Amino acid sequence: MNIIGIIAEYNPFHNGHLYHLQTAKKRTAAQEVICVLSGNFLQRGEPAFTNKWARAKMAIQNGVDLVFELPVLYATHSAYWFARGGIETLAHTGIVSHLAFGVETVNPTLLQKTAALLAEEPPSYQQRLQQLLRTGLSFPQARIQALPPELSQHSQLLQSPNNILALTYLQILQEQNLSLNPVMIKRQGADYLDKTLPQNPFPSANAIRNHLTQSPTQFLTLLQELTSYLPPATLEILQDEYNRGQAPVFPEQLTS
Repeated sequence: MNIIGIIAEYNPFHNGHLYHLQTAKKRTAAQEVICVLSGNFLQRGEPAFTNKWARAKMAIQNGVDLVFELPVLYATHSAYWFARGGIETLAHTGIVSHLAFGVETVNPTLLQKTAALLAEEPPSYQQRLQQLLRTGLSFPQARIQALPPELSQHSQLLQSPNNILALTYLQILQEQNLSLNPVMIKRQGADYLDKTLPQNPFPSANAIRNHLTQSPTQFLTLLQELTSYLPPATLEILQDEYNRGQAPVFPEQLTS
């Protein structure tokens, strides 16, 4: 029996997430999907747009069979610990056969070779990495530039948000010698950091949140403008959360 594992924030669950989920199930002929989902706080310690129960409900109503919460220690940490917490949770179930995740460009050979080197960290790589860090480069930038030329020439591709996380997943699978089979799904539509709604039905979660924060008093009107970007279940749950006074939640509300 094939069972897919997915690690996500679903902040909120949109058409791109639905495509990823359905494509992974089709490609692996999986019978079940288990999701490890961030709770009420996400990476960088920011609050989720709506609470963990609502986002878990979005996942279940859109095809996920079981949701585990990613402990806040991992959910708010770096990409490495976010990925490691999620992978170890899935691995400890003892039943997950595949790990599905998004990539900017499907190039398994490049990603696997890079991940293998990151997992092994040979002395020459460690030395080059430390040299670059001393110049003031951030760790994500330095770790890619420290790669051998045949890999570092693809630095722009390797440093895209989805591929950074994909590399981290692959690195951890190799470090921990886990038997989860990676399933790479090409990201559709807008880039991860895009703040504008695209012409196609695949926006970023960032663009959705940005659209809904234009006018807090017009939330329901703005939400109805997203019918082509969000599955019906997500629209219904967000509307219900708003009517109950539980969404949206903004970082500024915690500092004002």
